[in-house]
Amino acid sequence: MAKSKPPVLLPAAKRDVKKAYQWYEEQKSGLGNVFLERVEECLRTIGRSPKAFQLVAEDARRAIVKQFPYVVFYRIEAKAIYSRDFEDGRRASCNAWTRDR
Repeated sequence: MAKSKPPVLLPAAKRDVKKAYQWYEEQKSGLGNVFLERVEECLRTIGRSPKAFQLVAEDARRAIVKQFPYVVFYRIEAKAIYSRDFEDGRRASCNAWTRDR
């Protein structure tokens, strides 16, 4: 298991991060960069301790991004940790994770 590497963001998660970054940057210059720093910090923490976060479905876990209302949904697999979902925590649900697998 790849415990020392942060999760691999799959295309949908990458798009969500980019969209959120752009939104925060439009709100205040530099805030998008702070957002990205917190996301990267969250991903590194997941990589160090992937099983430390809440299990929200049979094989999906959720980590909260500090300072921002976002969560990272991820799955631990033999070769890597994958994140397909990155959502606004106020509306987040693991239903998409389990439905689309």
